Amino acid sequence: MTAAVSYASPRQFDALVSFSYNVGTAGMQNSTAVRLHNAGNAQGAADALRMWNKSDGAVNPVLVSRREKERSLYLYGDPNFGTGKGPLLVVPAND
Repeated sequence: MTAAVSYASPRQFDALVSFSYNVGTAGMQNSTAVRLHNAGNAQGAADALRMWNKSDGAVNPVLVSRREKERSLYLYGDPNFGTGKGPLLVVPAND
């Protein structure tokens, strides 16, 4: 089996594992998100996760929420970033 994803940082890896668990490995391998990730377009890959928000042909609010959390995890390492719920983990700055 060939790897579907080129190098991923830990946060990107975690987000893509969550995505793959939900959409399946075949769906992930053929996704725009993985294609853009492998091309080095992290912002585009994160935004492309949002395309997977439908169930039975209709937008599903649970999937919308899940994709937003995966997107935030992929970009920022925190699934709650920007939600007002606070960080999942606080890491002190190296000053």
